[in-house]
Amino acid sequence: MSQESESEWVPDLIFGDKQQVKATVRRYSIVTGKPLKYNVDDNQRIQVICAKGCPFKIWLSYLKEKECWQVKTVNDEHNCIYHYANKLVSVKFLAEVYGNRIRRNPSWKLNEMQQEIKKDLKVEGWKDGCRPALGLDSCFLKTVCGGQLLSAVGRDGNNSIFPIAMAVVETESYSSWGWFLMLLIEDLDFHDGYELTLISDQQKGLDKDFRELLPQVEHIFCARHLSSNLSKKHPSEAVKLAFWVAATSTYPEAFKAMRDLERHSKGAAEKMNELDPKSWYMPLIDMLTDIHDMIMERLHKKRDIMKSVDCVVLPRIKNQLDISIKDSNECRVLWDGRENFQVKWRERGLHENIFSLPRSTKGEPFWEETLGDTILPPSFLKQLRGRPKRQCRREGWEGARGRLEKGGKSSLSKMGRVMHCTICRQRGHKRGKCPNKSADYVEKVPKKGLQRGRT
Repeated sequence: MSQESESEWVPDLIFGDKQQVKATVRRYSIVTGKPLKYNVDDNQRIQVICAKGCPFKIWLSYLKEKECWQVKTVNDEHNCIYHYANKLVSVKFLAEVYGNRIRRNPSWKLNEMQQEIKKDLKVEGWKDGCRPALGLDSCFLKTVCGGQLLSAVGRDGNNSIFPIAMAVVETESYSSWGWFLMLLIEDLDFHDGYELTLISDQQKGLDKDFRELLPQVEHIFCARHLSSNLSKKHPSEAVKLAFWVAATSTYPEAFKAMRDLERHSKGAAEKMNELDPKSWYMPLIDMLTDIHDMIMERLHKKRDIMKSVDCVVLPRIKNQLDISIKDSNECRVLWDGRENFQVKWRERGLHENIFSLPRSTKGEPFWEETLGDTILPPSFLKQLRGRPKRQCRREGWEGARGRLEKGGKSSLSKMGRVMHCTICRQRGHKRGKCPNKSADYVEKVPKKGLQRGRT
């Protein structure tokens, strides 16, 4: 197989020997990032499978008369994700691939060798396995030497923290952050910062360094730091709640929550409007060594945990999807019988959002505000003369509502009612025809003006 066709397995494909089969499987696994393994491996048969739940499967058999291996059945379909851990890449394999180059170039530096192997084999790193977003922060060091610790962290595919770099500087300033960023840009090959997002607090000199070193980067501020700084001058739960409603707005129309912030605290709103809405005891060597060891141990534990997880979707992302699926129970889907669907869901029990698919007609929360007078409903309703009617007008053939016509007179219908006798308290008859009435029973005459009971 060539590298371009390594994702194509076809029946009747011939291999000269078993080593060629395994070399091709290994190369396919490296190029595609699929965790292939041998389910059957003997002198007559080879079965190659993928991750648990993935339908990929290849059967090969040894042809004794031709002394070769042939692909018998193939299911070249995958539903698994890209895996960076590959058990087929062994030390022996690396020696076979790079051994001659190392012999020809004995002065090949270890760092250059590692970078070359990582590039060829697509070894996991921040650029391959993490989101294009970095968080930059600093903290004071309460040691004899003092100073500040600068750090950069990212988020991996499982939405977990991924430590990237750290450095100790004397003070947090324009020059110290510039030095830290220059090393970070060189190591991670950021160029001008295009398609990169950097998250930070309002550190001194950091914004100027971004504009000079990464002109195309998208710089946003950490909402938690902004909320903490805002609470120092405006300590109100209402201000805090209004801030987080505005900070978590996912579309421009919802950013009108800033009005609520202004209503609770005008000073807090003015402070936030100054920012662009798009942006919102050990020695040093021992300390850095301990931090480095902790990071290495953490990455090792996380990697081992993820190796034991066999799933199509990563655990934290799956939890978020489960929450979305649970929330979708509140949705109603309407279909016009052809191409369009309308999805309605209730948001916070106040209103409905509506989407029509594939042509999107967004609901009221997404409507843009326009200039001009506000359109209000009529201030009054037209009232008819006379007493308000409580029943609809009925046609002549319908008769009176709830009455039966008898001899030109109407009476209430008793259909469906069950009669009870007031003498024996049994069902099915009235007291006038009660069979259990005693011989000395005397009918009581109700007093005038009193309402008679049920008979």
